[in-house]
Amino acid sequence: MGLEKSTIIVLKKNDVYTKSDAIKKILLELPNYKILGIIMFIIPKRVSNWFYDMFSKYRNSIPLPNSCEVPEKNVRNKFLD
Repeated sequence: MGLEKSTIIVLKKNDVYTKSDAIKKILLELPNYKILGIIMFIIPKRVSNWFYDMFSKYRNSIPLPNSCEVPEKNVRNKFLD
């Protein structure tokens, strides 16, 4: 597939989604962000992948809070070790 190691990958059943398609799949599963996933269907894949690439390239320079949420045990169980 030739992906960079920092590319997001979502596996769902036997399907593999990368870049903006992966983000779209994630957003469609999150109740509060589902509308963003739906909106992404009207954006051409080439455009949404360009935005993904730009965000990915500069994400470390985006100022964010110096803390992160520690997920509850029922949420941690959904992560791979």
